Amino acid sequence: MNKEEILSFARSWVATNELCDGAGDLDREKVTDVIAQSTDLVEFTLDLEDALGLGDRGFDLEELAPKLATLNFAELADEIVKLVQSHEA
Repeated sequence: MNKEEILSFARSWVATNELCDGAGDLDREKVTDVIAQSTDLVEFTLDLEDALGLGDRGFDLEELAPKLATLNFAELADEIVKLVQSHEA
């Protein structure tokens, strides 16, 4: 799992859910500017966990929520890589 895999998933998820016209340049968009509904943020997180094969080792939403609110997709991808690696250690 790496940053590009996460960004690819995000682009696909955003396009499938018709949340943004320019999903190709999603990297610099702030997550909550694109995924504005809290239920969509939860669905995105759960779908990302599944796509990454995290199973029962899913994200701590208390840890991830502030990042969803403040980061763009590229920064979020970096943070998710760090989170997953720290939980595997």
